[in-house]
Amino acid sequence: MGSAVVGGRPTRLVLLACGCTRHPAKKSLKTSGYDSLMVLRVDWTQPVSSGSGTCMRLLWRSPAHSHGPASPGSLAFLRGPLLPAERARMEEARLVAEMLSTVACTQGRSVLENLRGRKRLRLPATRAFLESMRFGGIAGSSALVMLAARHYWNAWLPLLSSAGNRKKCRSALRRIISIINKTEAEARKQEKGKMLLLHQWPTADFQSGGTTEGCFLPGAEDDLTLRAALYGLLFHCHADHADWEGGLKVLDEAVQVLPRTAHRLLIFKHMVIVKAKLGQNFTMEIQKFKDESEDYVAHMWHRLALNSKNVFGELTCYHNAIHVLQKPESEWQKVDYIMEFSEWLYYKQFPINDVIFHLKWAIDILLMMKPARDTPELAEEHAPPEAAPESPLSEDMGTASLERLHSVRQLESLARAHILLALMVSQSATSYQDYCLMAYAFLRRIWQVSLLTAGKSISESKIPAAASSHLLLTKREKEKEKERSNDKDAEKGRDQKQCQTPVPRKQPEDLPASIEEWASYSCPEEVISVFKQDKSDFTINTSSIQKPTYSLYYLDHLVKALQKMSLYELTIPVLQLGVLIAASVVESKSLKDLYHLRLALVCSELKLREAAAYHEEVVGQTYLGETEQASCRKEISLRKEKNKESLLEESLPALNEPVPPVQQAELKPLIAKDEILKINGEAGRGLEGTSFPQLWTLKAEVLLEMDLYQPARLLLSEAYLAFQELEDPCAESRCLHLLAQLANKEKNYGQARKMIEKAQLLGGSEEFWYSSTLTLADTLLSVESEGREVVVCQLFQKLIGAFKVLKKERPNRTPILEFMTTDLEARCVSLRVKASQEPVEGEPSERLLLLNKMDACLLEIEKKFISCGYQENCVDIKLERAKMKRLCAENEKDEERKTAYYLAAYGLAQRAVAEEEERFRRIQGLLSLQGVQKANTPLMRKLAYLKLSLAEASLDSLRLAQEGALQRQLEQGPTDRLLASYLQSTSDYTSTGWQWFTLKRTLAHIALAQLGSLPPLCVGCVEIRARLLGLAGKALHLLAVHTDPVRPALYWEESLSAGAELSKGLEIIQEDGDSEEHSSDLPAFRAAPEEHSRKGSDLKRRMALARRYLAQASEVLLQCLQVALGSSLLDVAAAASLEMVECIGALDPAAACQFLALSQSCAASAMMRDVLLTATANTSSSQLAALLQLEHRLRRQERTSTSLFASVEQRLAAVSKAWQNLCVTEQHFNLLNEIPPAVRILILHHSRDRTHLYGAAYERPKVIPAAKGKGRSPRPGTGTAAVSVSAGSCKVARVAVSPATFSCLLASAQQFREQAQAEVYSEDVALSPGLEAEREGCLLQRLSDVLETMEEYLRPLLSLLSCPEARTQVPTIVADLGKLKSKDKERKPSLPQVQPEAADIVLIVDRDLLELPLEGLSVLNEGMVSSVSREFSLQMLCNRLQEEETEGNVKKTEGRGKELKKRSPGKKGGKSTQTTSRVSFDALPPETPEFMVLFLLNQGPVIVDPYEEAQGIGTLTPVSVTREILERYRDTFTAKWKGHLGNTHFPRVPDDGPAGPDSVLREHAAADGGLGEQEDNALRASVLWESEWAWAPRAYPAALQASPEASRDLLTVGRPVGRAVRLLQTMGASEMVHHDESPRTSKDKLMCLQPQPHSERLPVTLNLVLYGLPHLAIS
Repeated sequence: MGSAVVGGRPTRLVLLACGCTRHPAKKSLKTSGYDSLMVLRVDWTQPVSSGSGTCMRLLWRSPAHSHGPASPGSLAFLRGPLLPAERARMEEARLVAEMLSTVACTQGRSVLENLRGRKRLRLPATRAFLESMRFGGIAGSSALVMLAARHYWNAWLPLLSSAGNRKKCRSALRRIISIINKTEAEARKQEKGKMLLLHQWPTADFQSGGTTEGCFLPGAEDDLTLRAALYGLLFHCHADHADWEGGLKVLDEAVQVLPRTAHRLLIFKHMVIVKAKLGQNFTMEIQKFKDESEDYVAHMWHRLALNSKNVFGELTCYHNAIHVLQKPESEWQKVDYIMEFSEWLYYKQFPINDVIFHLKWAIDILLMMKPARDTPELAEEHAPPEAAPESPLSEDMGTASLERLHSVRQLESLARAHILLALMVSQSATSYQDYCLMAYAFLRRIWQVSLLTAGKSISESKIPAAASSHLLLTKREKEKEKERSNDKDAEKGRDQKQCQTPVPRKQPEDLPASIEEWASYSCPEEVISVFKQDKSDFTINTSSIQKPTYSLYYLDHLVKALQKMSLYELTIPVLQLGVLIAASVVESKSLKDLYHLRLALVCSELKLREAAAYHEEVVGQTYLGETEQASCRKEISLRKEKNKESLLEESLPALNEPVPPVQQAELKPLIAKDEILKINGEAGRGLEGTSFPQLWTLKAEVLLEMDLYQPARLLLSEAYLAFQELEDPCAESRCLHLLAQLANKEKNYGQARKMIEKAQLLGGSEEFWYSSTLTLADTLLSVESEGREVVVCQLFQKLIGAFKVLKKERPNRTPILEFMTTDLEARCVSLRVKASQEPVEGEPSERLLLLNKMDACLLEIEKKFISCGYQENCVDIKLERAKMKRLCAENEKDEERKTAYYLAAYGLAQRAVAEEEERFRRIQGLLSLQGVQKANTPLMRKLAYLKLSLAEASLDSLRLAQEGALQRQLEQGPTDRLLASYLQSTSDYTSTGWQWFTLKRTLAHIALAQLGSLPPLCVGCVEIRARLLGLAGKALHLLAVHTDPVRPALYWEESLSAGAELSKGLEIIQEDGDSEEHSSDLPAFRAAPEEHSRKGSDLKRRMALARRYLAQASEVLLQCLQVALGSSLLDVAAAASLEMVECIGALDPAAACQFLALSQSCAASAMMRDVLLTATANTSSSQLAALLQLEHRLRRQERTSTSLFASVEQRLAAVSKAWQNLCVTEQHFNLLNEIPPAVRILILHHSRDRTHLYGAAYERPKVIPAAKGKGRSPRPGTGTAAVSVSAGSCKVARVAVSPATFSCLLASAQQFREQAQAEVYSEDVALSPGLEAEREGCLLQRLSDVLETMEEYLRPLLSLLSCPEARTQVPTIVADLGKLKSKDKERKPSLPQVQPEAADIVLIVDRDLLELPLEGLSVLNEGMVSSVSREFSLQMLCNRLQEEETEGNVKKTEGRGKELKKRSPGKKGGKSTQTTSRVSFDALPPETPEFMVLFLLNQGPVIVDPYEEAQGIGTLTPVSVTREILERYRDTFTAKWKGHLGNTHFPRVPDDGPAGPDSVLREHAAADGGLGEQEDNALRASVLWESEWAWAPRAYPAALQASPEASRDLLTVGRPVGRAVRLLQTMGASEMVHHDESPRTSKDKLMCLQPQPHSERLPVTLNLVLYGLPHLAIS
């Protein structure tokens, strides 16, 4: 039956249908065959025949794509069991396996073709393919197995980039490889030529009807290629888990199984790399690549070098990779490998000579490269503007010259090689500077070649267009076009001037001729477009600069090296090249902005303000773009997703795979390497998203140096978050370090310390540890803490120990590590010197021994710096040693040794200047062709300051020598002087004495020589020019003093006996007569004998020369004042003004008084600035604090020429009135004219060294009209009016004082203040009357001693300070000269007699004298004195007077409209309205009305005891007494009172807007720690800076039970502030009771006070010190 069925009609129909389907041409036959099979719906007696029919139906449906993702028939068939009888038949089993393999493969293909983006369906498809391979292996069909394997590979290929997916397919790969190998082994055993069985023809149809060979993805074109790829994939699965030994087993199996064809190269490639990692021998495997090209072989050796386990293996691989390349076309690859190999040798600590040898080998290869055939003869066609390069070429160049090099790629590689040489050799090497200059020359040549090529290309492209337009345009049209173009050029020029854009160049190929032009150079857009389009080797493009970020990395290193060499001018063309590469090659605006910021910083360092402003304008205000942030965050999110997927997949073990044991991860040491920016691989331009955080860090570093804090903080914050996500600890530590530097600049020292400590936990390179330790040291030293120098020294010593260990491990890093170690040692010694200056207990000899020991240490450090190649640091060491020598001189008692120390210090300063000047000249020799006229480098400024310091020291020494010689002459008689001069011999001098004698004769020449060489160094630096002018004026004045035969003190001695009377008319200052006429009356110019005639003429000549010197000194000092006041250089202006006082002397008292007041105002403003800076130390408290600290930092860094400094000063002037009041201008010379006539100004001011005390007394004439009804009025029509004029006066004086005496006076006053405070504020029980009287007696005695010492110190000036007994008003007639007649002239109008008037004394003294009880001077209690008040400076006094006038005028204008309302009667019994009244000095009566009170002012807050430091018995404290007064007078005076009592609810400085003076005081009160007492007193005085109100602080402690009682009494009396305080100062205890008060009340209030004699001064009488205007009151 079976045979009948097989041979019957159904079988014949099946065979017929199958034959039809195999026909390649006729589709109808295929359709009929399919229909025949579909018709045969009979039950097959043989399962094989049934399966064959089902398989055929699936195959017919597959080409037509008519099947679904999972065919039900195929699934049922796969699940159908086979009959046991047929399982035994091997041949039929193979048939079934083939059919099952075909069905499974078809099912997988169906799934893949219907994916539609559903990735999860790939896994069922791969399982179907795996089943197909299994059945194919059972069938022994290699074709079926490889076909399913190809489909399996193509299905997994999109997922193989993930390590997790590779792990999933690892077990399947093992099965696949096993099936393939087993099938291939069985196929080899079969005999060839066997007849094709029935089961084989469907396979052919399946191959031809399905996907063709060309449709397979890469890696599956060939069976051997596929097998090699499968082995490679399995190897990668082992490599993902670092299972190199397992991977090597897989590769060994592949080598044994795969035939000997080229397909095994992939296996051998993996094998040699794995053996290199494992440290095994791979010689046999590498021989398999001998037939490949040398580029491929070199690439393999390079890969082996990167993967070798030991140093010997790496060395061998690098050597073979380099020496394999022998062909000329492989030279570029060979150069790259050699340079990389040299870097490897350096970091692996091979001898530095080997490193240099390989780099020079690469340079020789580059120089010997033959130029391309299409090289243009640029040098012949377009000659460059410079005939010679800036630096000579080294001998390594051989016969090649720089002008013959035209390849940009070649020039860039040469520059990179020389930069590597400079980085790897020691800075002490003689070739270090040559390498840097060679690199600069190559980069400049790139500019020349590129611009010449671009210019030629632009000119060639313009010629056809110009020719065609010339033919078309008529003559008239040409003229119109020319006019139009001229207008456009003019408009463009105006716009460029407004935007500070550099002027466009005529020719694009022209290079800038000077550094100034380079600084403002901007590459034309047409040139940049040519660079982008050109692909030749003669312009800057992507072909010539293939790794632009690497090129920029080495450019940055060259810039740092040139700056270390003080060649700031040469950095500008290099940075401009960085701008061009970023714009034309990388095409990244953000990277271009980085180089513009660096250019702006360098230009500001060179004082090129316009160029710096241009580059800042190009960058704009946006430093962090949104596109950059989005790109970075996108890259980070993608990485996080990949890492998350891999973690999830690795956490779940693969199916049918045992769980491996948990292995502890190997801890790898952190290696800090410089990160290089990466180009975006997808776009081919721009930066990669993960490179932006590094770019932001570089930008922030530049912005920090430019003091732009806010954008730097924003960039660093974003970069830090990104580095945290990227898990880059070294970059995180760098960000934290920069944030700590930012916090230090903002004086947030606590935050800075935390950041530095966190950064150091993350770690970094040697440079990171060095710089971070210095930042931490600055932080610790900025915090006021005891023993901070010791802590910093320990920190330095710890790092020095670590660097010493590193020097043994890294010998090639020894030069830089040696420099860091030496610098840290020098800083330790400097801190010890600073600590030794503080007063400590011990013998001076011990201190002297310590200083000498530290001097020896500095000498050794200086030698180390020289050996390291850092000679510039030796200058600072010499200056430190000079300071130490001066400290030794101060501690030395022997005069001879003291002089020796001073001479040694002076010699060290001279040598420091000479070394720095030699270095400057050497640098200038290198820059002789650069054309630097307007630039001012940091080296120039450093040399200028050294010269200024040396000149100043020379002038001071010269002045001391002159004063000493003059003093000796005064002590000796004429005979003694003659005898001493005759007996003087050089043999009498000791070695030290002879040196001092020689030096004295050369001091003037040294000073003049140093000052004469300074003008070229002052270009663009205002402060240096101002100091130069000041010292030049001082030198000329000393020459005048030395030349003048008249003793200098004589010009001052006359001022103490008589002052210069001012004019009684309308003029204020009386001019001196002709000085020449005055000098002609001297006895030396009278008729004399013949022997005296020559002496007289000589004296006359010397006096004329002295006057000429004096006139020149005055002119120079006036120029100095103009420059200093214009730039707010207060210390320079104060010194120059005082020198002007010395030049003028008492010959012109009015002018001398002007300059003395100016000097005192400048000194006071400088002191108040320091106090204001101390009070606003917390920059986060207010806008004012931040602006003040930023202005101070910019001024200290000499960055006053930047646009930032100008904007800060403009903002300060707008928001702070205190800042305006502290600015001293040239208008100060008009301030004395604004002083009211009733005020007498007394000025006391010390010289800088406290050896002289200057005094001045000034009083304006007072003009008062005659009173009505008194006297005889002039006849009508004459135009004459009678006035009363009081005589004004102006006196100046200078006396010599002892600094030691003044120091003792200050110490005694401080001691009295502390003792009195301790006694008065003591909380002891009440003492008996006897003990209390004894204590008061002691207190009075101590006060008497202080006053007596002060009187003795100021005795030479007491006549100047004394007031006249009575100031009478002198009648004067002011007449109309046009209408005056002769008879009217004879008439004398009778004027009334005016009563004497009391004077208001205003004391303007320096800061030191403010500590003394000046109100207790006896001269201030004599004569008619209305009040005694203090003021910080004349400017402060006039500021208050001007504010009073302004407010008075405003109130007058506002009050006119309300005059009628005020005249209307008010309700009786109602509350009176309180207003503040400013009583005019001229209209102030002797006794003020009762409605005026003391100083409870309603405008401006009053601060009472903000620290609550005053204590008293019971409730007698300033706060309680003031509160009682406020309650008592609430209805009358204090309803609108504003103020703060104690420290309760003490407000802080507002965050926005300017901070007032009271706010400054509050901020200081809230600060931690507080200031010293002197700064505290000055800070309290800062309340007056923005207010004209008077202030009466308690300067000296006294019994609180007396002061409040007196204050209550004075409130009811109602006097102005000045007279009320004066009354308290002049009263005795028994006189404090007002005559209007009842005896009972007075007795009760003054019960605690005992009557004292009138001649004695109670401490309570000096308890109040008045600052401000004394004529204020409240009405």
